[in-house]
Amino acid sequence: MGQSGNFDKPQEITISMKTGRVAKGFVSGPDGTPSGGATVLCWPSTLSLQEAARDVWDVAIVGAGPSGGLAAHELARRGASVLLIDKATFPRQKVCGCCMNTAALGILRAVGLETLPDQLGARPLHKLLFVEGKRRANIALPPGVALSRKAFDAALIRQAMAAGASFSPQTTATLDGGTGRFRWLALGR
Repeated sequence: MGQSGNFDKPQEITISMKTGRVAKGFVSGPDGTPSGGATVLCWPSTLSLQEAARDVWDVAIVGAGPSGGLAAHELARRGASVLLIDKATFPRQKVCGCCMNTAALGILRAVGLETLPDQLGARPLHKLLFVEGKRRANIALPPGVALSRKAFDAALIRQAMAAGASFSPQTTATLDGGTGRFRWLALGR
């Protein structure tokens, strides 16, 4: 379940990964300080930082946008243990990336998620209309759709979790040194 509550002092945790990397994290309040008060998650984490430290992860993905969510889905679907991390609260509003072209739709089809845009209320794109005063120009577009990034990101995260990925929103991640094949990832809330 998600991590919430007051923290009297930072708690160092270590996340081991099968790839030989080790991640360290510090539990903190929402403002980054050890005693920052309660952390409120709109979309709760599937595990606490302490729970993440007890597992051995094949991969940690930092960023739960379309690329991160889809990567987490595909890796988890293929049997990898995946920790998906994002600093934002989810679901979140996002303006960029709400239009999907034929190539993007093809990627979703290739991974078995081709119905996702329709399920999310995607609108077909056929043309682009430029207007300046009384002048207009219509430009035909190749097949594509427009949909809410808020809905799309959330749906990809749900798909990743359904495939077995763990999700940690409102979590910062920073590479923090390492030796040889080992790297440390500092996590915080």
